[in-house]
Amino acid sequence: TQADLSASSVFHGDNDYYRLMWGKPLIMAALLGRGYSVLYSDLDTVWVKDALRSMTLAADTHDADVVGMDDQDKGKPNAGNLLIRYNERTRRMLAAWLAYGKAEEGGEFRVDMHDQDGLWRVAGGAWRACGSAEQCREAK
Repeated sequence: TQADLSASSVFHGDNDYYRLMWGKPLIMAALLGRGYSVLYSDLDTVWVKDALRSMTLAADTHDADVVGMDDQDKGKPNAGNLLIRYNERTRRMLAAWLAYGKAEEGGEFRVDMHDQDGLWRVAGGAWRACGSAEQCREAK
């Protein structure tokens, strides 16, 4: 079925909302598939400095493939604020994230969890967090 995703029909936590949220990693994966790195930021994010420069500096400093912010000090990334560098590792990470989001092979996206929950669930296998350049190199 096709969801009506007009502003008046989508409410936080309903099935259409979850389908809409799974569109974020779908778009990121499409851009990575075309050879682009991706800076993704939710609309409710406010940057007081140049986001691309700040996140690229963090990625360079830590030798990281993905840079994002911690989700409310949970030790987990917030899927609404990510710099994802193009490479095979990040393409595999997005593929695993999206595969987890499918209710069934070739089916629609899950409506029982947010895309961010899916990102957290594939941690350890598809990605590992690191806090230093040495940890990031070991994680690769």
